[in-house]
Amino acid sequence: MLFYNMSASEKLGQSVEPLNADVFCAINGDDPDFVEGGEMAKLDFRPQLKDLRMPMLIMAGRFDRILFPRYQVKFKSYAPQAQFVMFEKSGHFPFIEEPENFTRIVKEFLQKN
Repeated sequence: MLFYNMSASEKLGQSVEPLNADVFCAINGDDPDFVEGGEMAKLDFRPQLKDLRMPMLIMAGRFDRILFPRYQVKFKSYAPQAQFVMFEKSGHFPFIEEPENFTRIVKEFLQKN
Protein backbone atom coordinates (compact mmCIF):
# COMPACT_ATOMS: atom_id res chain seq x y z
CA MET A 1 0.00 0.00 0.00
CA LEU A 2 1.52 3.29 -1.08
CA PHE A 3 -1.25 5.48 0.31
CA TYR A 4 -3.14 5.98 3.56
CA ASN A 5 -6.13 7.06 1.46
CA MET A 6 -6.16 5.27 -1.91
CA SER A 7 -8.14 8.07 -3.55
CA ALA A 8 -4.94 10.14 -3.34
CA SER A 9 -3.35 7.81 -5.91
CA GLU A 10 -5.11 9.75 -8.66
CA LYS A 11 -2.92 12.76 -7.80
CA LEU A 12 0.38 10.91 -8.18
CA GLY A 13 0.70 11.25 -11.95
CA GLN A 14 -0.16 14.93 -11.71
CA SER A 15 2.47 15.67 -9.08
CA VAL A 16 5.72 14.23 -10.40
CA GLU A 17 7.56 13.81 -13.65
CA PRO A 18 6.84 10.64 -15.62
CA LEU A 19 8.77 7.59 -14.45
CA ASN A 20 11.79 6.63 -16.51
CA ALA A 21 11.72 2.84 -16.12
CA ASP A 22 15.34 2.40 -17.29
CA VAL A 23 16.67 4.74 -14.61
CA PHE A 24 14.32 3.36 -11.96
CA CYS A 25 15.44 -0.24 -12.59
CA ALA A 26 19.13 0.71 -12.67
CA ILE A 27 18.78 2.27 -9.22
CA ASN A 28 16.33 -0.18 -7.63
CA GLY A 29 16.74 -3.42 -9.58
CA ASP A 30 14.29 -5.25 -11.80
CA ASP A 31 11.81 -6.13 -9.04
CA PRO A 32 11.95 -3.38 -6.39
CA ASP A 33 8.60 -4.39 -4.90
CA PHE A 34 10.14 -7.57 -3.48
CA VAL A 35 13.94 -7.50 -3.76
CA GLU A 36 16.13 -4.42 -3.49
CA GLY A 37 18.76 -4.70 -6.19
CA GLY A 38 20.62 -2.58 -8.69
CA GLU A 39 22.83 0.18 -7.38
CA MET A 40 20.57 0.72 -4.37
CA ALA A 41 21.54 -2.68 -2.92
CA LYS A 42 25.18 -1.52 -2.68
CA LEU A 43 24.38 1.68 -0.83
CA ASP A 44 24.38 2.00 2.96
CA PHE A 45 25.03 5.52 4.15
CA ARG A 46 23.49 5.10 7.62
CA PRO A 47 26.77 4.93 9.59
CA GLN A 48 27.84 8.32 8.20
CA LEU A 49 24.60 10.16 9.01
CA LYS A 50 25.68 10.92 12.59
CA ASP A 51 28.68 12.84 11.24
CA LEU A 52 26.70 15.28 9.08
CA ARG A 53 26.65 18.80 10.49
CA MET A 54 24.06 20.47 8.29
CA PRO A 55 20.40 20.70 9.35
CA MET A 56 18.49 17.56 8.42
CA LEU A 57 14.79 16.87 8.09
CA ILE A 58 13.66 13.25 7.92
CA MET A 59 10.03 12.71 6.94
CA ALA A 60 8.09 9.46 6.98
CA GLY A 61 4.56 8.23 6.31
CA ARG A 62 2.93 6.12 9.02
CA PHE A 63 1.30 3.83 6.41
CA ASP A 64 4.27 3.57 4.04
CA ARG A 65 4.62 0.00 2.79
CA ILE A 66 7.79 0.65 0.82
CA LEU A 67 9.85 2.22 3.61
CA PHE A 68 8.18 0.65 6.64
CA PRO A 69 7.77 3.07 9.58
CA ARG A 70 9.45 0.63 11.98
CA TYR A 71 12.63 1.10 9.96
CA GLN A 72 12.18 4.81 9.30
CA VAL A 73 12.11 5.66 13.01
CA LYS A 74 15.56 4.07 13.31
CA PHE A 75 16.91 7.10 11.47
CA LYS A 76 16.51 8.93 14.80
CA SER A 77 19.43 6.86 16.08
CA TYR A 78 21.45 7.09 12.87
CA ALA A 79 21.06 10.89 12.77
CA PRO A 80 20.17 12.07 16.28
CA GLN A 81 20.78 15.67 15.26
CA ALA A 82 18.01 15.52 12.64
CA GLN A 83 14.43 16.65 12.98
CA PHE A 84 12.15 13.65 12.43
CA VAL A 85 8.50 13.99 11.37
CA MET A 86 5.99 11.15 11.03
CA PHE A 87 2.98 11.96 8.84
CA GLU A 88 0.13 10.13 10.53
CA LYS A 89 -2.25 10.10 7.54
CA SER A 90 0.18 9.26 4.75
CA GLY A 91 1.73 6.32 3.00
CA HIS A 92 4.80 6.73 0.79
CA PHE A 93 3.75 10.16 -0.53
CA PRO A 94 3.02 12.61 2.30
CA PHE A 95 3.47 15.53 -0.10
CA ILE A 96 0.36 14.24 -1.92
CA GLU A 97 -1.74 13.01 1.01
CA GLU A 98 -0.98 15.80 3.49
CA PRO A 99 0.19 18.64 1.23
CA GLU A 100 -0.62 21.52 3.59
CA ASN A 101 1.08 19.86 6.56
CA PHE A 102 4.03 18.78 4.40
CA THR A 103 4.51 22.29 3.00
CA ARG A 104 4.20 23.90 6.44
CA ILE A 105 6.82 21.58 7.94
CA VAL A 106 9.28 22.09 5.08
CA LYS A 107 8.82 25.89 5.18
CA GLU A 108 9.32 25.99 8.96
CA PHE A 109 12.44 23.84 8.65
CA LEU A 110 13.90 26.04 5.90
CA GLN A 111 13.09 29.27 7.72
CA LYS A 112 14.84 28.22 10.93
CA ASN A 113 17.85 26.76 9.15
